[in-house]
Amino acid sequence: MANPLALVTGCTGGIGSVITSRLIHEGYEVIGMARDYTKMARLADTLPIDRFHQVLMDVTSSQSIWYSRMLDLVSEYGTPEVLVIAHGAAPVIAPTVSLEASRFCEVLLTDVYGAFIACQSVGGYMVRARRGSIIVISSLHAKMTYPQRLAYSVAKSGLSGLVRSLALEWGPSNVRTNAILPWQVRGPRSQAFMDAAKAEGKDLEELYKQRSPMRMLVEPVEVAEAVMFLASNLAMNGCELVMDGGVSGSMWYQGFAEETRRK
Repeated sequence: MANPLALVTGCTGGIGSVITSRLIHEGYEVIGMARDYTKMARLADTLPIDRFHQVLMDVTSSQSIWYSRMLDLVSEYGTPEVLVIAHGAAPVIAPTVSLEASRFCEVLLTDVYGAFIACQSVGGYMVRARRGSIIVISSLHAKMTYPQRLAYSVAKSGLSGLVRSLALEWGPSNVRTNAILPWQVRGPRSQAFMDAAKAEGKDLEELYKQRSPMRMLVEPVEVAEAVMFLASNLAMNGCELVMDGGVSGSMWYQGFAEETRRK
């Protein structure tokens, strides 16, 4: 294969689709995995047909299905040099005392098990080839969170453990594992939250921006830029790259600043 190969899970999502497009723009061939045929077809229409390979796949599929599918893909396309874990369950917002166990398990199954089985099935080929970069799109919720986000926060914290463990285990084989921890990313999911809040008379986007010293939401193109950096920088292994405009670096935000000025 003339071009390097990347595999992206969750390739049809707001972040995953932008990452997929950026990888192709940078010269990669991309195997995109997602479970929604309609979204996959819509994405494929925007990409070069000879550089984007569609695979309908649920990340929560069994280990045997993953290994069988990866064997077929590697036989056809070769070993990926980059694996981007871009899938993820939507946050479950609920008080812990009323959080259904099934919903808690569903988030962990999608986020943690899905990332584990993707890394395990692809990483084995990378280790044997003695090259590869694994990039997990996690969240700032791995380090700090809101109330009533237990499942989401636990899942993202679990991804941090996965990244650290694989970085130590596979680093000697020249396979690097890193994570990106963005804060609020502009996209379909965040827009749905903002639209729902707007219907109740709340400007959620402005509230998000007040939390940021830079008055910003993270853009998907910025996450894609970070993916390219981690894919190419050989010194990055076991890192969690925080992208939050300074939110986690300070207790400051606009509402607090206004209160202190009044005093």
